[in-house]
Amino acid sequence: MAPWRAAAVACCATAAALTAPVLSRHRRHARRDAVGDAWAAAVAEEFKDGSRDDAHDDLQAAAQVRDALELLKPELIRAWDDDDAVLVEGIDAFDGWFGLKELEAACSNGEVREAGRGVLGAGGAWQMARVGVKDEPITYDDVKGVLDASQTVVLNSLDATCSRVAALSLASIDAFGLPVCTNAYATGAGAATSAPPHTDKQRVLVFQCFGRKHWRVWRPPDQSKRPETDPLARGKGTDVLSFDEFDDEPVLDVTLRPGDVLYVPAGWPHTTDTLDCATDDPSIHLTLGVDTHVWGLDAVTVVDAAGADHQYRGFTNDAPADIYWNRLRKTLPCLGWRSDDSSHGAIAEALQAVTTDSTFDAAEASKKTVKHASKTTKTIRDLYADVVFRTTKGATPATRPAPHFARLEKAMDGFLASLGSPIAASSPFSVGDKVKAPMVGVDELFDATVERVAPDGTIDVLFFDGDREFGLDPASVRKLKKKKKSKVVAKGLGGGGAKKSAKKKKVKKMR
Repeated sequence: MAPWRAAAVACCATAAALTAPVLSRHRRHARRDAVGDAWAAAVAEEFKDGSRDDAHDDLQAAAQVRDALELLKPELIRAWDDDDAVLVEGIDAFDGWFGLKELEAACSNGEVREAGRGVLGAGGAWQMARVGVKDEPITYDDVKGVLDASQTVVLNSLDATCSRVAALSLASIDAFGLPVCTNAYATGAGAATSAPPHTDKQRVLVFQCFGRKHWRVWRPPDQSKRPETDPLARGKGTDVLSFDEFDDEPVLDVTLRPGDVLYVPAGWPHTTDTLDCATDDPSIHLTLGVDTHVWGLDAVTVVDAAGADHQYRGFTNDAPADIYWNRLRKTLPCLGWRSDDSSHGAIAEALQAVTTDSTFDAAEASKKTVKHASKTTKTIRDLYADVVFRTTKGATPATRPAPHFARLEKAMDGFLASLGSPIAASSPFSVGDKVKAPMVGVDELFDATVERVAPDGTIDVLFFDGDREFGLDPASVRKLKKKKKSKVVAKGLGGGGAKKSAKKKKVKKMR
């Protein structure tokens, strides 16, 4: 394996100074006699009672990913632990792993249930417009129309419905031992902006599978200068993340080719385009999101749920940047694949560093956090196994995710309650309820499904385009009355109903 080097990549469009490590380009072939084949055989045996008898091809494709992830791990350790971006070039397994042929097959099989098209909203904010017909599977013609217009199709949580991508997530969750979720992004050639500057709640691994895409990545701006915004969701909804907010040049300015892997920590701004790829094929990449922040695996979430006092309680975003990113919002150490015999002590130390509350039992909170991480990971793993092997008899891509997601929310509420946070048992909303819900900063209500009722009574919802809104005031959400003969089913993590609609498309924000 080539050593770390801070050097310009040959395909860079600019000569920006790079401070994140970049590995030299040569093809890296994972050993097929190593982990992948044994993993595929073990998983097939584990879920042999599933109703699907043709999962072999998906498992073999995922076995290649499993081997590739083992190849990547040594290159990720420093960036993972220290929160830094890194580009690893030429991982053979990801070249062509999910291209136009695989996307078309997923559409033909009815496995693409939700899709959004990135558009610029008022003030330049990046938002999502619906692709396809509401509650109907997305067709390949729907996708192709967006690509032909040099725009981007966003397929959030594709692993909740598409067996091939679910197999990749199953391999990834077994490799990293943490909750993950995989989205797919397809962009037509010549797009001046595929996605404007924004941040994500997840740390992400970008697998470039087909075509090329230009990426620029920055370190997080000082969140205390814009405390009214969510540092982990900048540039989304009505929030515009301006280039003027960046103090430095991009730490990475690269064009990804098939087989390249890019790692970006949570909260790091990035923007993409295919402008210099005008004569190329469309770009398709898969983004593996590691959902540690989504499921409360950071210090401030645990400490706040336990009711422990700390200096920035109630105004976390006002904390100095180094404290915010390196202490409050930093993913807790030694979880999943980075765990060892010292994990409980290291997590307790990270929790105690946030608070001086003498009543807070950091050691006990550490044990509960590790247990929660394990339970959440297993529950999400069961979902992906269900999609690959069809372990829930009679379920469809539209109905399969919902029960698993309900179990996830129950686990999350149980974790918070175990730390001392009260559960809002009197809420009129339940997981799976169909509602009309607002997008922050927009007066209009949109079709959504309740994904979670939080301990404080606020709710999280999944919108029609696969996007989500967290912590909504229940007073701002309208519950829809159930129709006696309705055939619409709960969407859960990415499903859809069976009722056709020809209503005017609505614009929503990017995830």
